[in-house]
Amino acid sequence: MSLPDFSKLALSADIAAGSHVSDEPWLTPEGIAVFSIEISARKQAEAAVLRANRELEATVAERTAQLQAALARAEAADKLKSAFLATMSHALRTPLNSIIGFTGIVLQRLAGPVSEEQQRQLTMVMGSARHLLELINDVLDLSKIESGRMTL
Repeated sequence: MSLPDFSKLALSADIAAGSHVSDEPWLTPEGIAVFSIEISARKQAEAAVLRANRELEATVAERTAQLQAALARAEAADKLKSAFLATMSHALRTPLNSIIGFTGIVLQRLAGPVSEEQQRQLTMVMGSARHLLELINDVLDLSKIESGRMTL
């Protein structure tokens, strides 16, 4: 019965402690070539990469949350804009249609005689009111196109 060779254990302990680190191989008493490489710098680099990866993941998660919050705010603002345009279209078009209608009645002399100057002024009022109504309708059409309720 032979005793185990404890010199290999001592050699392993020396390598683990870093005392036999070198660029050149060395031989054990049995003639085995041993190479040792210092890997602490590599381990530090790996740890730095893992830290950077965790930081990047945290940054991405934070930015994603910020973008989701901004999207929610934009969607809410879009709904408010649509509600505003619907309300304003009614609030503007109803009296504007009345102006156009009553101006037409006066121009047709259904309410009585109209002088030439009055007719000229009322014609300008009618033209301006129709132009304003067209602008309001264009804004509303753009709003409908944006919301997908109308296609070109």
